[in-house]
Amino acid sequence: MIRKPTTTARYVTGDDLFSRWRDDVHTGTGPLVFSHSLPAPALIAGQVTLIGGAPGAGKTALIMQAVVEALRANETLRAAVCNVEMTPTVLLDRQLARLSGVPLDVIRHRKIAEEHAERIDAGLSTVESFIERLAFLEPPFDLKNIAGTADAHRADIIVADYIQRVGPEGDISDPRLRANSIMDTLRKFAMAGCAVVAVSAVGRSRDNAGRSTYAAGSLS
Repeated sequence: MIRKPTTTARYVTGDDLFSRWRDDVHTGTGPLVFSHSLPAPALIAGQVTLIGGAPGAGKTALIMQAVVEALRANETLRAAVCNVEMTPTVLLDRQLARLSGVPLDVIRHRKIAEEHAERIDAGLSTVESFIERLAFLEPPFDLKNIAGTADAHRADIIVADYIQRVGPEGDISDPRLRANSIMDTLRKFAMAGCAVVAVSAVGRSRDNAGRSTYAAGSLS
C-alpha cells in the first residue's frame, strides 16, 4: 500500500548535494569574512554566531566593538543592530569613549572639558566615518522588524542583542520553543547572505557541589 503523505517536507538528499559540494571544495572561494581587529568573534556572511555569557560579562561591548571595527575596515559594509536594553545613544557613548580615550562617565554625563576636546573631536570624526552605514532598530524588537530593517538598510551584518528578548514569529510562550523559533529565523537571514550575531544571556547553573555559579565549566 502506498502511504499518502500527511505533511509537506523540505529537504535535500546527500546524493543531490554531493556533486555541488564536491565542486565547491575543489574550486570554491570560501565564505566572505568581514575583517576586524579583534581575535573573535568571526563575522562571516552566511553564518550565525552565538555569543553567550553571564550578565555584565561584556557581551554587548565585545560585539559592538567588533561591528564598529568591521565597519571601519570595510568601507562598503553595512550593519543593523537590534539591542533590546540599550538605546543607540548609550551604545554610541560607549564607542566614543573607546575611540577617544575619554572616560565613559565624562561622556555619559556630558562633562566635556577643554582637556578632552581634541580627543572627543577625533573620536567623533571616526564615528562619523561609518555612522551612515550603521542602523539601530526601534521598537518593536521582533524578528519582523529585524528583517524589515535589514532589507531597508541593506545590512550585511545583523546583531540581535539579546535573543531571549526578541519577539519570535507567532505567539510562542515556552522559552525553549521561542529560542528555537528565533534561531531558525536568524539562520534564514544568514542563508540570505548576512553575517548574523545572536547575543544570549545565560542563567546560573549548578556546579559539582550543587552551588549556583556562572563558571564556564558548569554552564549548560
